[in-house]
Amino acid sequence: MVHTRIFGCTTQLRYPSLIECNEILISKQEIATPAIARHYKHLHDIEQFIPELDRNAEVMLLIGRYVTAGHHILDQRIGKENEPYAQRLCLGWAIIGETCLGLVHTSDTITVNKTTVLPHGRETNLKPCEYGFRVKDKEPDIGSTVFKQTREDDTLRLSQEDKEFLIVMDNEFHTSENGRLSAPLPFRRDRLKLQNNYHQARQRAENLSRSFKRDPTKQQHFVEFMKNIFVNNHAETATPAREAVANYGLRKAVSDHTYLDTCDDVCHYVNNNFYVDDGLVSGDSPEEIVILIKKTQERLITGGKIRLHKIVSSSSEVVKSFETNGLAESITEIDFNSESTCLQRSLGLCWNVVKDSFTYQLSKEEKSFTKGGLLSVIYGIFDPLGFIAPVILGGRLIMREAVQNSSLDWDDPLPNNLLSDWQRWKQSLQDLETLEIGRPFTSQSLNDSTTEGESHIFSDASKEAISSVAYIRTFDKNGNSQLGFLVGKSKLAPCHGHTIPRLELCGAVLSTELTTFIQNEPKLPLSSTHFYTDGQVVLGYIYNEKRRFYVYVSYRVSKILKGSVTSQWSYVPTELNPSDHRTRP
Repeated sequence: MVHTRIFGCTTQLRYPSLIECNEILISKQEIATPAIARHYKHLHDIEQFIPELDRNAEVMLLIGRYVTAGHHILDQRIGKENEPYAQRLCLGWAIIGETCLGLVHTSDTITVNKTTVLPHGRETNLKPCEYGFRVKDKEPDIGSTVFKQTREDDTLRLSQEDKEFLIVMDNEFHTSENGRLSAPLPFRRDRLKLQNNYHQARQRAENLSRSFKRDPTKQQHFVEFMKNIFVNNHAETATPAREAVANYGLRKAVSDHTYLDTCDDVCHYVNNNFYVDDGLVSGDSPEEIVILIKKTQERLITGGKIRLHKIVSSSSEVVKSFETNGLAESITEIDFNSESTCLQRSLGLCWNVVKDSFTYQLSKEEKSFTKGGLLSVIYGIFDPLGFIAPVILGGRLIMREAVQNSSLDWDDPLPNNLLSDWQRWKQSLQDLETLEIGRPFTSQSLNDSTTEGESHIFSDASKEAISSVAYIRTFDKNGNSQLGFLVGKSKLAPCHGHTIPRLELCGAVLSTELTTFIQNEPKLPLSSTHFYTDGQVVLGYIYNEKRRFYVYVSYRVSKILKGSVTSQWSYVPTELNPSDHRTRP
């Protein structure tokens, strides 16, 4: 027995049985409103009995035809042909328009002969109704998905410890009384709970600090002792969870709102464009960026009293739209109409805000001519997109030759035969500070619905290295095209055991892996991908369907064809292959 109360009246309906499901798929666009009744003259008198639509209300019960008493027609309103009609049932008035008959909507015209097979096997050329219901057995189809393959099969996912961390965050992350987000300590389960000795620990720390001030020698011995503890691996630094907790809180502050049915532009910005505490975003216009940042600022303040500030932009309009205390310190004095330079560090890259270009600033500190010194200089050059891979390759080759001398320790001086090559390479690094690379891929907006893009990926190899480089080609609605650098990747080749054709095959594998990386970026509107190599032997491997290859070749051809098809691969002459420059220092 179910009791319902509508407009002050109580109705009782007896249900023979109920079927429980996780969700009832109902489109709220099909629910009648008072506005519908006002629109039709024959429905005016029932407008007062039609409630306004509550978009936050959930549909918890669906009454089927088997409950006959619930569908008795007590009164009705009928208009002209093809106009909606109204029926008064025991539960109230219902306005009925187009009705799904046989799980399909009727159509006024049929422009194409498209046939759809309904779930029960019947064919129809009408549009299927997406709100049909089907009762399934609770018993699962065991083994039906065991061999199912997806594009994400080779993608790293969360570990069990990561999942436990998220469970702790979901259950215990909350907003405190002062409106700020409060995060739990992500301890492991079943840990030994210790007593709260905060006051005792603080008192001992204060006593130790006073003792150090009275006896500097004791302090020096204490510091050296603790240093040796770490040097001898008797203790290690705990893995920091601060960044993970902060990122979780940042996302929760913008998405933990019940009035949001889906992730909006602010939610997407925070989830996809924040790296630790830096948010990077670009748009088609200054107005778009200003609106997005201000909405994000408001949402972060409301959701957790988090202040989004230190704003930097290459647009003077964006900068002028924010108060001075919300901007980065160096951006407040910029004259965008001059040739002044304003460099900002953005994830390790130097960004010239005025010219909207990337550049490089190298450390002036002299490093010792040792293995450790070489490593410090080489890895001090941050190049995540592969802009200057040919330059870095020279240093890595010198580093490899130095490392192969196993008789020398990391702090021992290197042989003189490497010194001239090293000094020549270090001298060439000074030219990087005059290099400027435009930040946008092309001047055509990638967010424009009329813009289409293609990715063109080149690969090559030499005895020193293999390389792959990707470019994007965009087309506007008039067919005009532009070409821009996307990303590049180079790897040192093994010293022995690989022929040039096999290294070129490895370069082709690198191209398909680079493609997977590019395709995971949803903002790139790529309609097609094209691969190029100057290795005709590689093309022979890829296009040959009859010959049996050695395991080395067969395995890599399989990896190539897993990420591409043969028709995507073409030959490019060596002198026109941009990847050739990335394999030679």
